[in-house]
Amino acid sequence: MGLRRSLRSGDPAAFLVDASAVVTLATATEADLPDGWVGLLEAMCEIDIAETTALLHVASAFAGDDLSRHRLLRVLATRRQPMPGYVTGLREARVTSAYFMGDDLGDGDNVILGIDFPDGTRMTAIVYIDHNMGTIVKDGFFIGERVELVRERYLELIEEQGDTTSDLPPMELGEARGRIEEALDNLDMFHPDWEQDGWPLARPLLELLLETMPEPDEVSGAAAPEVADVVSAFWLSPEGAELERTTDELDAVDELFDFAADHSRDPLRWSPVVVEVCLRELTFDPTVSDSAAEQIPRVLPSVIRFAHRTRGIPPERTTETLAAVVEWAPVLEAGRAMGITAAIRESEELYAAALAGDLGPLMRHRLLEVLGSEDAVVALDDTPHPDEELDLSNVPADLHERVTAISGHLDRLCAGGLPPVDTEFRTVCRRFLTGVAARGPEVLRRRAKDVNTASTIAWFLAKENNLIGPPPDRLRAYTLVEVIGAPSSQDRAWALRDAYTQDEGSYLRPAALGPGLLVSRRRRELMLERDRYW
Repeated sequence: MGLRRSLRSGDPAAFLVDASAVVTLATATEADLPDGWVGLLEAMCEIDIAETTALLHVASAFAGDDLSRHRLLRVLATRRQPMPGYVTGLREARVTSAYFMGDDLGDGDNVILGIDFPDGTRMTAIVYIDHNMGTIVKDGFFIGERVELVRERYLELIEEQGDTTSDLPPMELGEARGRIEEALDNLDMFHPDWEQDGWPLARPLLELLLETMPEPDEVSGAAAPEVADVVSAFWLSPEGAELERTTDELDAVDELFDFAADHSRDPLRWSPVVVEVCLRELTFDPTVSDSAAEQIPRVLPSVIRFAHRTRGIPPERTTETLAAVVEWAPVLEAGRAMGITAAIRESEELYAAALAGDLGPLMRHRLLEVLGSEDAVVALDDTPHPDEELDLSNVPADLHERVTAISGHLDRLCAGGLPPVDTEFRTVCRRFLTGVAARGPEVLRRRAKDVNTASTIAWFLAKENNLIGPPPDRLRAYTLVEVIGAPSSQDRAWALRDAYTQDEGSYLRPAALGPGLLVSRRRRELMLERDRYW
């Protein structure tokens, strides 16, 4: 019904976009059909109605070889339904004009194409190229009107908005084709699943018509300035003179111009969107030093004013872009304060050293993760923890009964004769349980079965002590579950750990449990690592 309606509408864009998508899908699936199956194109040839006749005309325009096209033309010679000239003449349609509508801040461009059919029908294609997403065709659509009328409407809209910077100048057809084809390639590379309204439904028709345009020149458009030249010009400018030229400021300015060049191939292109993307991305970029990142919110306004003055950007657009710095700088500052970037940087350095054959940095890092400090690493010994009674002296009174019940399940586990889960392990469990109750009692006031909490504590501490593994030296995790008679929960384990450590860890290094919760055999293992790598 959709094809019938669009065919009868008299609007070339309405029918040709849908028909091109159907024909492209039919052609793509033809080769994958099982033996004996009739494909969509074959069905069109068998069913003699206006809609299939129109689709076969479109298919003949898309036919990739003469044999396929001649076969379709033989079928069409038998059809008698009258067809609009834009259907029968699609193969001879040509792009005859192109106009360019750029945004003064460079976030995206519209390329407007005028299309002529042999019967005098006119149509317009509008292609939006988004530079913030990687210079991709973000949207493309067709209008069943002549391009001059569409251009006039755009100019009226621009004037209503008070923008006097864009007059939709004509552009060379080869340049227009080059820009669009490059952006289509980038779309396939960076965002192959992108969809928006009627896009990429209109892509097959657009690509067919692009082939009617002259081949693009190898180099089109003005070349962006080199980053080094821009940086030098900045430091000689009034905006650069506002800064003190400290090492951190120098680094921050370099990072900002490098980002703009990488993001949009132009170090001078700054818009509110570019500012947002920049401050979000640099938040987690380990190659940007923390000291340089700290200066970025302060030097970025000077960079923007310099870039906009150099490019002749209207003052009101500069004001919008500077406002984006105020809005998004807290994201950078908060993200850096969380320590995520430092953790990423340290992790990359550790594994780079390990891949180069030096395990020392990685092993030393792991010792500090487990034990918490250099002093604890040096003082580590393997003296077994004594058999300690359950100490409720620091446990809130309302949790005495519950802590005692949980401890009872752990006692039952440690009395079960499993070699790694012995009296010393029971002491470790009691210390952890009472520590959680004293430091983070709320976690034990939440609804949970006591036996489940006991199972979680046993699994977590067995894992931390390297007791989970193949028997007889270790035990399987499911054995703990079977003996206690309840499942464990990883989420619950981390909640208990955070309560015990009072969540004092960071992305750089989680809070250590310390040697007091490690049984002697685990501490002995760590001592061997210390003696080898510390």
